[in-house]
Amino acid sequence: MKCGSTTLFRDLDTSPAVSFPAHKEPHNLLHEAVLTESGQAEYADLYRNAHPDQLLGDASTGYTKLPTHSGVPKRAKAILSDDLKLIYILRSPVARIESHYRHLQSRPDAKPAPLEDVLADFPEVIDYTCYGQQLQAWRSVFSEENFLILSLEHHEQHRVSSTNLTCDHLGIPHCGHLVESDAKWNSSTSKPVARGPLAPIITSPFYRRRIRPLMGRGLRDYARRLLLPKAAPASAVWTATAWDKCEERLKADATLLAELTDGKFGADSSWLKPPFPPSR
Repeated sequence: MKCGSTTLFRDLDTSPAVSFPAHKEPHNLLHEAVLTESGQAEYADLYRNAHPDQLLGDASTGYTKLPTHSGVPKRAKAILSDDLKLIYILRSPVARIESHYRHLQSRPDAKPAPLEDVLADFPEVIDYTCYGQQLQAWRSVFSEENFLILSLEHHEQHRVSSTNLTCDHLGIPHCGHLVESDAKWNSSTSKPVARGPLAPIITSPFYRRRIRPLMGRGLRDYARRLLLPKAAPASAVWTATAWDKCEERLKADATLLAELTDGKFGADSSWLKPPFPPSR
């Protein structure tokens, strides 16, 4: 969540070799019901329009939201193959926390609150930034070869080659030349939010299941930009107390993340660079 999954999803969605549901995040694997016959049928129905030769994609960010949602990797293995291709995109911990803060402040019922208070009221802001903890849950079920770990920063700077690298991981033809290299999807600083009279409609299960699939992504993008207000600007102002609260958890997790990624992520000193100049 807030790590660029929508951008990566939209980039892969340009490939004719991949089929995603109309709703980017179906989240079926969050629930034990997916293990039942009817639950598997409901999950499969999301891909009813896919061609037999296409890979099926699920970009649900809830699958890496421990401790809010647990058991997802085991459910994935139970109903999907052992050679499931997994992609985990992460970003600078400070940037993710700031983006999550703006996301929470953009909600229709949100009251203006400083970052320090939001961290206290919403512990998941730090929980979801513990990438090592999230990755370890999946690595305990699937082999290392199943995974491709990306960073949003690198993906944005090398959009074409990073997308092609992902295609290589999936075993499909390159589609990097098809992506909108300058587009940033679902940015917390400018995304449309579900407010006003249309909110109950576009957030309803009926709309997500029945109406959205009838609309192309281009039409949905246009309607969202035209009809929904943009998120109100909110700046995350760091205090020493807020940083201490985050750093304590994230330092230990960075060590775990570095172990799980052979030092590619979490080991560099810049990974947890304080978000303000050191005091003199």
